Amino acid sequence: MINENFLTQKICATCSYDGELNITSYKSDKLIIDGKGTDVSIGYSDITDFCRGISLAIMHIRNNEKEFHIEQKRRIKTTGVMLDSSYEGMLTVDSIKQYIDYMASMGLNMLMLYTEDTYEVPKYPEMGYQRGRYTKEEFAEIDSYAASMGVELIGCIQTLGHMSQVVKWASFSDIAENDALLLPGEERTYEFIEECIKTISENISSRRIHVGLDETFGLCEGQYKTIHGESDPLEVYTDHVNRVCDICKKYGLKPMMWSDCFFRFSMNNPGYGIQYSATEPINPRILEKVPKDMEMVYWEYEEQSYTNYDAVIKAHKPLGGNCIMATAAWTWDGQLPYIDYTFKTQTPAIQAAIDNGLDTVLATVWVSGSKAGDYFWTLPTLAIYGQYGYEGADTSYEAVSKLLKNCTDMDMDALKLCDPYHSHEKFMFYFGEKYVDCPVLINTVGTTDNPTDEYMEASQKMKAYKNEKWDVLYSFAADLLELVGLKCELINKLQPAYASGDTKYLKKCANEIVPKTIELLKSLREQRQARWLDVQKPFGFGRINAHYGEAIAEMEYTKFRLDSYVSGKLNKLEELEQENLGFRYADDKKCEFRYI
Repeated sequence: MINENFLTQKICATCSYDGELNITSYKSDKLIIDGKGTDVSIGYSDITDFCRGISLAIMHIRNNEKEFHIEQKRRIKTTGVMLDSSYEGMLTVDSIKQYIDYMASMGLNMLMLYTEDTYEVPKYPEMGYQRGRYTKEEFAEIDSYAASMGVELIGCIQTLGHMSQVVKWASFSDIAENDALLLPGEERTYEFIEECIKTISENISSRRIHVGLDETFGLCEGQYKTIHGESDPLEVYTDHVNRVCDICKKYGLKPMMWSDCFFRFSMNNPGYGIQYSATEPINPRILEKVPKDMEMVYWEYEEQSYTNYDAVIKAHKPLGGNCIMATAAWTWDGQLPYIDYTFKTQTPAIQAAIDNGLDTVLATVWVSGSKAGDYFWTLPTLAIYGQYGYEGADTSYEAVSKLLKNCTDMDMDALKLCDPYHSHEKFMFYFGEKYVDCPVLINTVGTTDNPTDEYMEASQKMKAYKNEKWDVLYSFAADLLELVGLKCELINKLQPAYASGDTKYLKKCANEIVPKTIELLKSLREQRQARWLDVQKPFGFGRINAHYGEAIAEMEYTKFRLDSYVSGKLNKLEELEQENLGFRYADDKKCEFRYI
């Protein structure tokens, strides 16, 4: 039996509902909700059905519906989220519990914590050292709480690539293939991997585990080549996958892995950022050796075509293992959410997964590169998955927005004000305006249509949204949009004013616009720091702090140079005398600018 009183209290609190609600319940093979005023009967098949039933009942009660009847049935067995807890920042246990509450209120029932090195492995104290690693007690607390809310906690680790934080230690030098990969084929490598898998097995109750195995760039080109000479990477990789799979089975675990390498090994010309091809058959040698009971996680974050999702899902079938679809909640490429792109990439992927009978879909939440937004900006994704996860639920934008508002009190319209922040066409650098710590005292060309007013208008509209729960995020977004608007102003007008001898405008820049950008940068840093320490462990903020510090220093230097020119101490600004090349590089990886 489920603890109905506990769940009712949790979901009411999550939905910020303090009105009357009388719940009766019964077991059913689907979610059935019947309401007469505040008297609600809920038929449910599992705990998250019951939780979703409460939140939907609250939604109808809030709409002043005297009677309502809802029938929905879960059409995707497992819907969930993977929270990145490795790159920068790790949510506190309490924050994860809060996130789980939001998941349950919308009907999601699985949570992965992506931990490369950030979990305690007693035999290896270097694991997660000074990185905020989760202890076994914290895992146990999260696991227990998730189970109480009907959410399965799954360990998500790495067992080959993405191990730079491990192999950087001298004590791991003998099992380092390069600066990111473990060395395959060595017994001590598998001793280490076994300790990691054993730790997850002992501290998390789920018998499913994600073992990574993606993006193994440089395999057989480092220490492995020094030891063994020229080798076949495909052979080495598939042998390693089987060893990892065997270790999982030893501990009664059912493994899953990212599937990209099997496709890359089958491509004639794999390129950076090209993970999958539906037109090139998987190498027969892979099909001979791949463990048939290994679940394959197809990750794709940028595709918008249902046809392409459908084709790649079908291309997974020869691998034999169950295929899982993984999309992305778009918040890692800047500090604000990207609602339009999230909908355009997630909805066709989920629909293709449904049409192909996939029983598990998940959304990844990455915070890589010291540039990602707040974890809770991703709540719209939970609403998308909640609606698509149930047959009979409305999957329109309007319905998703209503579910989001009901369960979180977050306004989708407010979040959409952030979309222009991600427009690559509206800022002076071709790779987008999120690089707001770029210098403005350079000779460059902005867009022909200065977007300053658009950002300023979005900032003002954002300030109009008042919400006790989310004011901290809305205020941050409003200030960041204003900052981007001021940067656009400077980038588009500073150099032309200099070229035309408009000293009046240059003085305005020196005395008003640049000081305002400095003020905003300092405020944003303080807001980000306060929010970080409120919901995350303190480890990792240093890099973000450094980026803000660099941006502030750059603007202070800009003011110093402008002051020197407009006061007559300088007769020219050499930075603005240079030929304008527009900074249009062939590859954005070559650009030196970073974003805060």
